[in-house]
Amino acid sequence: MYQNIEIYLKTINWDKRLQREIPVLKEIINSIPSKKPLKILDIGCGPGIHLLELAKSYPDYSFYGIDYDFDMIQYAIEESKPEANHLQYISGDVLSDSILINNKFDFIFSLGNSLSLIWGESSIESLLGKISESLNKDGILFFQILNSDNPRSGYKNSKIIQLSDDQEVFTMKRFEPDFSQNILKVEFISFIKKKEEENYKHQVKSSVWQLISMKDLEKILHKNGFSDIQFWENYSKAPLQPKTSDSLLCCAKKK
Repeated sequence: MYQNIEIYLKTINWDKRLQREIPVLKEIINSIPSKKPLKILDIGCGPGIHLLELAKSYPDYSFYGIDYDFDMIQYAIEESKPEANHLQYISGDVLSDSILINNKFDFIFSLGNSLSLIWGESSIESLLGKISESLNKDGILFFQILNSDNPRSGYKNSKIIQLSDDQEVFTMKRFEPDFSQNILKVEFISFIKKKEEENYKHQVKSSVWQLISMKDLEKILHKNGFSDIQFWENYSKAPLQPKTSDSLLCCAKKK
């Protein structure tokens, strides 16, 4: 197992996360009217845990996952071999890869702030435009990002974990909003210590996310052909409170 994947997998409580997120994904899938098996895409699928769980529940549907991280995709492919006949993973950039050009999907979803990472490299308008073009009529887009109307600031730590090679690791996220440029600066920091060492060594990965208000996001979605737009603050579907909610969840239907 590659080290970055092991760190990612072990610093997240996957049982708790799937119990929270999978029921909402299934509810959306079950609401889509169709006379034929659905095609479903996960943007920023990472190690493919959500897709694999869904593929087990819907053996007649076709599932696709795309992620920029090649190692994550290789891990997902290995883990999904029992479901490989209707589950496909692609390593690439969703903005340029042919998966959004050559396919029409009934449901596209993206969790864990993946869309913020992607539109930080391009623009919100172009990404949502591509997604809209790749959805069938009455198809649904669902995504989760941090709420830009109440941006995070400061640090957030993970628990300390032991890797398979006996190294000790914990991660930290640092958030710094810059309202003058309407961006959120984000640092992902991994602290790693070998068993015989006293001090941690660290690695830093920086990115910049565009801040966008709920109202502006709603305008862009309408402009790109979406209707029935709903904003929630959690997976219990509590209505988003722009000034206090930490996360933003959006569910929108393609006209």
